[in-house]
Amino acid sequence: MPRIQRFSIKKLSVGVCSICIGYAFLSGAVVRADVVTDTAESTAVVVSDLKQASEDSAPLLTKEEQPILGSEPVLEDVEETQQLQPQDSESTALPLTKDLEVTDKVSPENTAVEAPKEVSKSEEDASAPLSQTGFRAATTATTGSQTAIDVLTEEAATFPNSKVIAILSSDDQKRLNEIVVTNFETKANEVALRDVVKPVTSLTIDQITKYLTPTITKLRTEAKNRGEDITNTEVLKGIVAQANKQALAAANADLYKDEAFSNLAPEAKTLLTSFLDKGLLATNQQLTVSQLRADLGALYRGVLYLQQQFSFAADLPERLVFDPQMISGTAERDTAYDRLKAYGTVSLKDPQRVKRSMTLLQNINQFQDRKVAYYTGTANPADLVERLAQEKGKSAADYFEEQTQALVGSVSGTRIFDLLKANRPELILPLLSQGKGLYAATTSKTVSVGMLASYVDQFPELANFNKARGDKQPELPFFAQPLAYQENFVKFLESVKVKPISFTLAIDTMNRYNTSGKIGWSPSEGDNAEKAVINFFVPMNYYDSTYSNAKNLGGMSTSQTSMRIFENRLMAKEAAGLAVFTHELTHSNDEEGLFGGTYQKNGRRKGQGAELYARGLFEVIDNTQNQKASEFVPVFNLNTAIEIAKTPNRVQAALPQTSKEALENYSRNLMDLVAYLEVKEAEAALASLSAEDQAIYFNKVAQVNPQLRSGAVDTARVANKSTNDQFVPFGKLGQAEFKPATSVADLVDQAAVSGQFIPRGVTPFIRNLDTNQYDNVPLLESFYAANVAPSGMNTVGDISFKRNAYEILGWQGWDAFVDYLSNRYTSDQEVFSKILADDTEKSWADYKKAQYNRLSELEAVNHLWETDTLMADLKVAIQKDLAVIKNFKAQVEPSWTTATVTDSEVASRLGFPTQATNVRKVKLAILRAALDYNELVETVLVKDQIETAKGSGLAQDAKPELIWEIAKGSGLVQEEKPELVWEIAKGSGLVQDAKPELVWETAKGPGLVQDAKPELIWEIAKGSGLVQDAKPELIWETAKGSGLVQEEKPELVWEIAKGSGLVQESKPELL
Repeated sequence: MPRIQRFSIKKLSVGVCSICIGYAFLSGAVVRADVVTDTAESTAVVVSDLKQASEDSAPLLTKEEQPILGSEPVLEDVEETQQLQPQDSESTALPLTKDLEVTDKVSPENTAVEAPKEVSKSEEDASAPLSQTGFRAATTATTGSQTAIDVLTEEAATFPNSKVIAILSSDDQKRLNEIVVTNFETKANEVALRDVVKPVTSLTIDQITKYLTPTITKLRTEAKNRGEDITNTEVLKGIVAQANKQALAAANADLYKDEAFSNLAPEAKTLLTSFLDKGLLATNQQLTVSQLRADLGALYRGVLYLQQQFSFAADLPERLVFDPQMISGTAERDTAYDRLKAYGTVSLKDPQRVKRSMTLLQNINQFQDRKVAYYTGTANPADLVERLAQEKGKSAADYFEEQTQALVGSVSGTRIFDLLKANRPELILPLLSQGKGLYAATTSKTVSVGMLASYVDQFPELANFNKARGDKQPELPFFAQPLAYQENFVKFLESVKVKPISFTLAIDTMNRYNTSGKIGWSPSEGDNAEKAVINFFVPMNYYDSTYSNAKNLGGMSTSQTSMRIFENRLMAKEAAGLAVFTHELTHSNDEEGLFGGTYQKNGRRKGQGAELYARGLFEVIDNTQNQKASEFVPVFNLNTAIEIAKTPNRVQAALPQTSKEALENYSRNLMDLVAYLEVKEAEAALASLSAEDQAIYFNKVAQVNPQLRSGAVDTARVANKSTNDQFVPFGKLGQAEFKPATSVADLVDQAAVSGQFIPRGVTPFIRNLDTNQYDNVPLLESFYAANVAPSGMNTVGDISFKRNAYEILGWQGWDAFVDYLSNRYTSDQEVFSKILADDTEKSWADYKKAQYNRLSELEAVNHLWETDTLMADLKVAIQKDLAVIKNFKAQVEPSWTTATVTDSEVASRLGFPTQATNVRKVKLAILRAALDYNELVETVLVKDQIETAKGSGLAQDAKPELIWEIAKGSGLVQEEKPELVWEIAKGSGLVQDAKPELVWETAKGPGLVQDAKPELIWEIAKGSGLVQDAKPELIWETAKGSGLVQEEKPELVWEIAKGSGLVQESKPELL
């Protein structure tokens, strides 16, 4: 069953998320975040809550009954301004900001694990000459659980703390090198983090959810199975105390886990081993064993840092350690050992956030803080890449694209490196070094980053994509077409902006696919996690740890410069990815970029929600009617991005309107055609339906006090003095009876819509259409109402608001459209006063009636359709739809009093959305004929010129010269239809076959001949052989059809023809 709306792009508010976190206790228990070890208070905090949960396990969050589409509930809409981020054990989520200030660096020595306090005999002798100490290679075996620090401690006899490493024997130095990389693959995390990450003493909200909640649930279940009374206060205290201890232990056990570090460890070990083999330790002549032990954490962090961020060139990590000054020709600073240690420096300004300062996302800060800039003489990562590219004799853009293992690309005329350098420099190093399994694609105002694994079902070749460093990028990556459409939308935004359009990061879905279909959301760690997630998305803090496929969200705008995609895919073959891209980019830019306000403060019309502007206005869709259950019926849509295939089922122009001028022009021609068809439907209905049937065929769209879907009063909308739409039958639910109509103006006055109009879901009746939902406006179901908020009120319901907006765009242009949508004016009254200032009509209702009247007098250009045929088809279709509407109303009206069944249930059972479509089919045929004719780049509606000439009294014998002017000015006279002039003349009664003498009058009037030689006209015609005595009327046809008739010198027709040699008896047709 086709649906009037599809709620694919749903938003998850932070408030809802918070409730869900609370509900994670399953039993309903609420535990505070300040639980600490072994405190009686922490036990008492939760006991009463646990007791309550035992007695009443009702969930904290219930889903409201959703009458719309049955299986697709929509969350109450909250404007999505905050993002949901993974959190580490010490901190809250890291927002998608470009950098995080990291200051107050201290040397690793200050935080290193203390050396053993017992002093060995070997240590006492450390100052003795080497020959006297008898140093030898250690033979102590290491275990898999030991770290390098542990082994150094064990072998203190061999390697006294105070001994200078540079003077060790080669064998001892070799052994020391082996100790430094002890169990590096499995213990690198612990060594790298032990000296900077503090033990957990209290649990964060995330840790409560992860550790404490399931532990309490498990212990309560065990106690209950043992027969204990889990409602008893003392029992509960014991459970909480035990759970708290276990949760803290588990949190500390996981403290040093870092999947990204673990993934880097094998290659980082190879790197560190090569450094040691090159004599790394000996480069610091004063380095002692004690200092080495203290520095191991920093050394590990340094080598992991180099592997993570500078492995895009094979020799670069080594250069950064041993000769970084050669990159820019600066003086050498510090020893290789000290440089590697500096690369492992971290901030201890906030020890609880130290792991955040180490994330890949912080690479811009780290470049300075870890002294890469200082040692290399480069300003930032982009500068470093440019220097490296220069060494290779390449541009930085070419070098970037060759060295990354990601599949990258950009729209024509731009390069991804240049755009990242200017807008998102924090992505340069991560994409260069950790790009495997990723794609990155840029428009002139966006960068999208995602997994190749998300597209394997549509592009199987991506499963084996493995770009070697140094190779060129493919010429046509899989995302080339979607990226071009994204750029179209960006171009449109740029063409209408009043403030700069923000450069936006789009993080694509973490869903994975194989050639058979969807696999699901990738975990963030473990063997089942995508490597791209572990190596890039998690350390960049781009991974959403709160999301699961069950939430069924399309995407979310997380800030003015970022968006996340969930169930959709940005670069998929279908247009759903483009829809979510344009939807979320609208959220980022409508307030400020389009309307001139301030992001998240003002810009939209007062009180209007974010979703009203995205879905149904600026979100771009392919509205082709392919009879799929998931597609929209024909709806109004601003197609500013996508090319539409020229299929028989399309309802949009083939090319998008990517500029203000193109959109205004197309919208004017489309709005005229839609309103013209509404006029014809009204004329057919009023001519063929009784007053009783008219009252059934038309419904009322009224304005009512606003409510939420739950039925509660929408206090925000009340405060903003706005109303909601109500779609109901005339004479029902407090609405006035229908007054028999005699004109379309009567329907405007009664705020009527056709009975087939479905504002949301499957039913034409909605008593209170709550606002800020994902609603489109039907294109081919008639909406005669001109709803405007009265004086003292702000604006009307969402469907009325959007329909008004489309009419304003079509008939008044873009600037008036923005006036209406934005907060430049405070109410409908104020904005319409501005919009109609130069028009005769001063109310929108009167203006709309005038447009209907204007359009009622027009006919199809070039006989695309015949008006009589259209009217006949509409009358038949109206009768068919009327029967469906009658049946639906007869079955649904009892429910309004008994409330035993919903309108939607009746509509679904009767198949109302698929049955009441006969009038739509007639209109759809007209729309497609218009699109096939000229894509609506010009109007398809013109005046009936013969009737106009006769009716106006202009076409009289006394004024024959006006025929030509009328025909010419109307646009009817075209090269392909020259015969129309003669038809106009004949039809007007100016000439007739019986009155050939009037030909002269006709010709003389427009100045084709001169009075001085009137007798020549017949001779000319006869002499040229162009006409016969029986066909004098062909003179005009000949002159006009040849194209020789010109306004400036029409009398020259014959002279031109004679002089040019065109006129010959053998070729009279050439004239």
